Amino acid sequence: MAPSAVLAPALALLAALLLAAHADAAKIPDYIPLCKRDVPDFDKCLLNTVEVVRPHLAKGIPKLKVPAFEPLTIPALEINRNNEALQVKAKLKDIKAFGGTSFVVDRLKTDIDKLALDVSVTIPELRVTADYDVDGRLLVIPLKGKGIFKG
Repeated sequence: MAPSAVLAPALALLAALLLAAHADAAKIPDYIPLCKRDVPDFDKCLLNTVEVVRPHLAKGIPKLKVPAFEPLTIPALEINRNNEALQVKAKLKDIKAFGGTSFVVDRLKTDIDKLALDVSVTIPELRVTADYDVDGRLLVIPLKGKGIFKG
């Protein structure tokens, strides 16, 4: 599974928190600290907010319409790669990813004026289950299979 498929919701949440300074504070749960644009160390404030929110990600944050991340459920994903070394078509269904909330923010840098966020995140252990159907080849080796993926 592409890392972006798992990280996209987490990065979307980070972006939402970044923009929370512009949001109606009445809609944000009390336990989430807000970071104002003019805070001297905005990046540090945002990182603190991420750490405060992390324990709530497992079950989700209904007030913000953030779904549960443990497990992160992705109904379906299709992978189509076609290059010289690898040709593969894969369909994954009922994907469940466990461990995403144990992410570590390695780097976080914002540019408020450009509404830009540069973040590097590591997930120490990610377990994934899915139903798969794959057809393709790696160099000259055929790849074909169907079943349950665990990894």
